[in-house]
Amino acid sequence: VIKGPGGSLMKVLADTMFFSRATGGIEDVFLPDATLDDVYSTVEWANYNHRTQWIDNPQSVSVGVVMAETILKALESRDEAGDYDTLVTIFSGHDTNIFAIGTALGLQWNLGPPYNRFGDCAECEAAPPGSGMHFINDFESGKVGMSYVYPVYLTD
Repeated sequence: VIKGPGGSLMKVLADTMFFSRATGGIEDVFLPDATLDDVYSTVEWANYNHRTQWIDNPQSVSVGVVMAETILKALESRDEAGDYDTLVTIFSGHDTNIFAIGTALGLQWNLGPPYNRFGDCAECEAAPPGSGMHFINDFESGKVGMSYVYPVYLTD
C-alpha cells in the first residue's frame, strides 16, 4: 500500500481522470489521450489502495459493526398490514462505509468489467461512485440477502 503523498497523488489522478469523463458535458477532460482502459486501470489501482486500508482491520470492524447492527435492526421491521414490499430504509455513506460494513459482516463481492480488469478475484472488492449494498430480509425463509449494485459510467 502506498501511503502519504504518492498514494494520495495516484488517487487524485485516478479520480480526476474518471470524474472528468463520467460527469459528461466537460469539453476538456483530464489527460485527454488516456484510453478507457487507462482510466479504469488507474481507478482499479486506486480502489485497491483504498480497499487495503479499509478491509479486515480493527478500525474498519469497529466502524462497520455499528452500521451493520443498525442495518440488521432496520431489516427486522414489518409493516403492520403485511405489505413487506413497501418497507424501505435508506442509509447513505461513502466507500469506506461499504468496506466497513462488508468487513463487519464478512461479505465479499467481485465486480465485473470494467472495474475488475484482472478477471475473477474473490478478494477484489471495489466501491465505485454510486455503488451500494441492497439488503433484503426474506421473512418467510428467515434469511437476509445482499446484492451489490453499481453503475458503469464509461463505455467504449
